[in-house]
Amino acid sequence: MPAFRYRDEDDSLGRTIAGLTIGALAGFAVGVVVAQKVGGVSALTDRLRDRLGLGSVAD
Repeated sequence: MPAFRYRDEDDSLGRTIAGLTIGALAGFAVGVVVAQKVGGVSALTDRLRDRLGLGSVAD
C-alpha cells in the first residue's frame, strides 16, 4: 500500500510577506506620483483641510 502524502497548498509565510511588501511599495510609489501630480504633499493637505472645513494653517 502506498504511503499517504499530504501536500500543503497554502502559500508559505515568506511568500505572503514578500507579497505584502511588494504591495506596500507599489502603493507608496503610486501615492508619491499622485501627490506630485496635484502639487506635492502640501497641496494634498490644503485640499483635505478645505474639504473638511478646517481652514488653513495660516488662519
